[in-house]
Amino acid sequence: GELTLGGDNTYSGGTTITGGTLRADHADSLGTGAIANSGVLQVGEGELENTLSGTGSLVKIGTGELTLNGDNDYSGGTTIDDGVLIADNADSLGTGAVANSGVLQVGEGELENTLSGSGSLVKTGTGELTLSGDNTYSGGTTISGGTLTVDHADS
Repeated sequence: GELTLGGDNTYSGGTTITGGTLRADHADSLGTGAIANSGVLQVGEGELENTLSGTGSLVKIGTGELTLNGDNDYSGGTTIDDGVLIADNADSLGTGAVANSGVLQVGEGELENTLSGSGSLVKTGTGELTLSGDNTYSGGTTISGGTLTVDHADS
């Protein structure tokens, strides 16, 4: 099933998703605690400072901007359905593949995740971003700041 959270929630005890879909149109709906995800987490926009873990996936929904700040280790992958997903550090994207139909902005770190889809990649900030996955995305790459390094030809 699917559960939708609305409003600005301030709970700090964390969120556990054991199955199904948890939808939050805004990151403020998810409180401030860690999120253990074994299902699907859909988030529209805002700044997601919560730490994400588990085997579940993250889906960026809607046309707005969503910023990931945590050092996340979720493994279920990331899908960008629309809009912009911002990660100041590549570690915010977990360990799974990224299917991008929007815009992915990354500041620095090593992006080992495989990138696919028609969406674009934008390198932001002053740091260095290294691409090391076997990428197939087709939306183009923009370097708006810093250094972009590729580990091998398929990156």
